[in-house]
Amino acid sequence: MNDIYLKEMLYPISLLEDPLLKEQLHHYISFKSDNGLPFAQLVVSHYQIFGGRSELIYRVAAGIELLILSFDIFDDIVDKDQSPAPWNNEKEDLTINVATALFKLSHVTLDNTLSQFNNGYKAKTYFNHLSLSAIDGQHQDLQNLIYNEHDYFNVTMKKSGALVALACTIGAILVADNNTDSISHYGQLLGVTSQIQNDIEDILRLDKKNDLLYKKKTLPILFLLGDKREEFACIQEYYQGLCNFEYMETILPQFVL
Repeated sequence: MNDIYLKEMLYPISLLEDPLLKEQLHHYISFKSDNGLPFAQLVVSHYQIFGGRSELIYRVAAGIELLILSFDIFDDIVDKDQSPAPWNNEKEDLTINVATALFKLSHVTLDNTLSQFNNGYKAKTYFNHLSLSAIDGQHQDLQNLIYNEHDYFNVTMKKSGALVALACTIGAILVADNNTDSISHYGQLLGVTSQIQNDIEDILRLDKKNDLLYKKKTLPILFLLGDKREEFACIQEYYQGLCNFEYMETILPQFVL
């Protein structure tokens, strides 16, 4: 199945001319495909569950995955991620432009494809609304203005929740526009659940990607900051600026192992 999505994701590259840009796009998209395309699967499964039969849905799914890939790359650049993903090991200025190209190619793909569905205009409206919500949530997250669980869930619903809701909703709405709100809501909850899992994994890392080192305020970290047991006092002191990065990096293994 991934071969179908990959073919559709690679298709719009032909609109571009620069050889290096096309090569990088092919490399990044292929890497993404090899590591799974869950958003595409959500689009297609919701479309088919509600009785959709058009093969064009695979191109719609590809358009969503192009958007997600662009967001993933921008996120890794901000986090200075050191993972083996190809975009983390190339010149940042070129990588930013590749991510910009992916963002635009996702819109071009969806503009050209959704117009062929009866509910295409409504689907594009949801695409615009939820993708903007994700961008808005990401900007709030970057400011690190999260002080309690309510703040965390508000930001995460907008960011991760909106993207999963987008995949679920756009697949369903192309067949029928009833139950859209319910589908969007459980999609948001699914996205939040996935984000919580990622946040737990991020505080269990022993490398420089651990969220504790950068004083992020994810849900598991909020619990640690509120824990009155003595063994967590050093985390609270670090967040208060009472000890430095190097010290926190040194003691990190005692919380992970």
